[in-house]
Amino acid sequence: MANRFVVEKLKSLLGSDDLVSMYLDKYGELVNLSYVDQLKEQIKKQQTTATSKKNPENKIGDDPVFEINVHCPACYKQNVVCYNLRAKSQLITESIFLVPQYAGFGEYFVENFNLLQTTVCPECLFASPDPKDWTKVNSITGVETLSQLVANGKLMQELRNQELTRKNAFPAAKADINYFTRPRTAEKAIESIKLSIMRAELEMKSFLPSVYYKIGSYNLKIADIEKKSFKDYKGSLSTAEKYFSIAVEKSDCQTINSEMESIYQVVALNIFLGNLDKAAAFFKIIKDVLKQKELAVRENPIPEAKRELGDVNKWEKRVGILWEYRADKSFWANA
Repeated sequence: MANRFVVEKLKSLLGSDDLVSMYLDKYGELVNLSYVDQLKEQIKKQQTTATSKKNPENKIGDDPVFEINVHCPACYKQNVVCYNLRAKSQLITESIFLVPQYAGFGEYFVENFNLLQTTVCPECLFASPDPKDWTKVNSITGVETLSQLVANGKLMQELRNQELTRKNAFPAAKADINYFTRPRTAEKAIESIKLSIMRAELEMKSFLPSVYYKIGSYNLKIADIEKKSFKDYKGSLSTAEKYFSIAVEKSDCQTINSEMESIYQVVALNIFLGNLDKAAAFFKIIKDVLKQKELAVRENPIPEAKRELGDVNKWEKRVGILWEYRADKSFWANA
């Protein structure tokens, strides 16, 4: 079994458990940046080949995406198209900011699922990438699973009242029921995520948990799409940094794992944006939390305390790798 620290370091460099396994099989446990670059280049060539041979426009190869129908909890429209990614249809890695990166796997063509992940109601423009925010009906049993949002009556009323605002913000989508269907352009994908942000802003007013974390994550997706469209994306990264910082300061996250991920993002974003003082301050936060969790386990080694310690320890190592490579331009070149 490979050294845990080596595995974590390689994952930070390569962004995928599959690539870590490939590296260990090929090069062993010596972490060598030239070997890392060689493996990345190999994968990049495979991605380029897959993209050229399997074009989603003419459906060469197998389609990695399938559709299901969901119902809108805001306007009750039925049979809203929701896109899903088939298991093991893509080689999924992560950017430094943990945004999924997709490459075709096996006989499947490449699909950037970041463009399709957000489901949008064509009637009222309610939007969310979270399947739990939509009402679903089992096609076999007919059993209905309500949206997790409907329990909050005040929020649902505000979402319905927001419909005109959403439509005025995106008039082209208002006029075209097929606006967000596949294929979805980068511009339309960004608009779908901005509609999700509008929903999340109302969740914020209702004091729902993890809202700042959600909006930070949404802005990272926007930044990734902007980058791939050769547009300036640092503004979206700055917005994401603001929301992750608030998530940490307000203890907004539901789990210790998402809280530590938020700290990771604040450190990563501030290193990339050139604010090392703030990055160092948040690195210290995660070190302090690790000490607290270690003490808690020593005093009362119950399973929950051990699990939380494991989560914090994992993220502290990943943040440590960011800090170790803070001045390495090649490490941040593709961020």
